Amino acid sequence: MRGATFAVGLTGSILGLLGAFIALLIGLAGQELGDQDADAVTVGACVALAAAAVGIFGASLVWRRPKLGGVVMLASAVVGFVAVFLAYLLGGILLLVAGTLALFQSAPARQQ
Repeated sequence: MRGATFAVGLTGSILGLLGAFIALLIGLAGQELGDQDADAVTVGACVALAAAAVGIFGASLVWRRPKLGGVVMLASAVVGFVAVFLAYLLGGILLLVAGTLALFQSAPARQQ
């Protein structure tokens, strides 16, 4: 189950990176065309890029500390949604699913 949670979280983070990068390109194009609201899009895209990177970290935490990884992925999804909603939609949904799955997993047993 951890493997599936990791795969969904990693896929969501990669799609979030892709969506944030597209939003960044749109924001930069808007700045070049003189749109005054393009600065907000560019800043939101940078925040979403950071959130997606944190989502990758959360997905990697699932192997050792699934609950902490789930919280990190959920936070990444929420921040990405707030930053650039439409561009982060698919990745954010996958991060929400992976974060929820990780919260219901138990920590691995310690070997002695």
